[in-house]
Amino acid sequence: MVQARAVLAEMAGGVAAAHRVNMSHNDIKLENYLVSRHGHLKLADWGISGPSDFKAAGGTVPFMAPEVLRDCGPPSAGARLKEVLADVVMAASCGLLSCGMDDEGCEDEDGAGGAPVDSRRGDIWALGASYIVLTTPIAEQREALKCLLTAQKCGGLHLPTSLQQHPEFVSLLQGMMAVDEEQRMTIDGVMAHPFFAGIDWQEVAVSGARDMPPLVPPHASTSTGSEEQQGQQALEAPGQALRSSRVREKRRGVGVWAKACDKVRGLLSCK
Repeated sequence: MVQARAVLAEMAGGVAAAHRVNMSHNDIKLENYLVSRHGHLKLADWGISGPSDFKAAGGTVPFMAPEVLRDCGPPSAGARLKEVLADVVMAASCGLLSCGMDDEGCEDEDGAGGAPVDSRRGDIWALGASYIVLTTPIAEQREALKCLLTAQKCGGLHLPTSLQQHPEFVSLLQGMMAVDEEQRMTIDGVMAHPFFAGIDWQEVAVSGARDMPPLVPPHASTSTGSEEQQGQQALEAPGQALRSSRVREKRRGVGVWAKACDKVRGLLSCK
C-alpha cells in the first residue's frame, strides 16, 4: 500500500503544479502520464489545457466530470468524433447508454453566465477516475468502467469490489468524484486527505516520492546522450527534432507506464 500511495501521490503532484498557477489540464487520464528515466511520473499532453476560469474544451469521455460532459458541445472535428464513437462503443459493451439522463445535446440548460467557472474541478474528477482504473485489477476493469460511466450519468460511486476494502481510499474517491462540483475536493483537499498521511509533498514536487516502486526496467533507463545534448539537438532543428523526441519519449513512456500500471494494481492489496 505504501508504494501504491506514492504512485497516486505523484499523479496528484502533477495536477497540483498546474492548479496552483490557475491552469487546468482538461484531459487527465492514465495515458497522459509518462514514466521518466528516473522512474517518476510526468503529466503530459497539455494540448487542451487552459486557464481555470475557462470551460474545459473537451477530454476523454470515461474520465470527464458530469458538468464537462454536459457542456462539451458536439464534436468539431473528425478525430474528436472518432474518439467519442470509440467511447460510446465501450459504454455500450457495459450496457450504459441509457440510465435516466436526457442524451439529446450536451449544452448547459442554463446557458451562458451563472456561477464562475473553475475547470480545475473537472481535473479532480478525472484524477479520481484515473485512480479507479489504475488500482482496479485487470479482471475487474469492466466493473471499473461501469462505475465511471454510471457515476457520470446517474450519480453515486459504486466501486469495484476489490477497492471497497480500503476505507480511506474510498473516502478519498468519494470526495474527488462528488457529482456536485461545489462539494468536490480541490487538489489541496486531496493532498490533505488522511489517505496521503505521511507523504512529503515538497519532496514529491522537487524530486519525487521516496517510496516509488521500481517502474522502469533497467534497459529503459539508458539514454543516447545527456539532457543538455538532447536539448541542443532540439534547438538546432526545432521542428523535426522536437517532434521526433516527443514521439519517442511518449512511446517509451507509455509502454513502461502500461507495465507499471499492472504492478501498481498488485501493490494496492499489500498491507
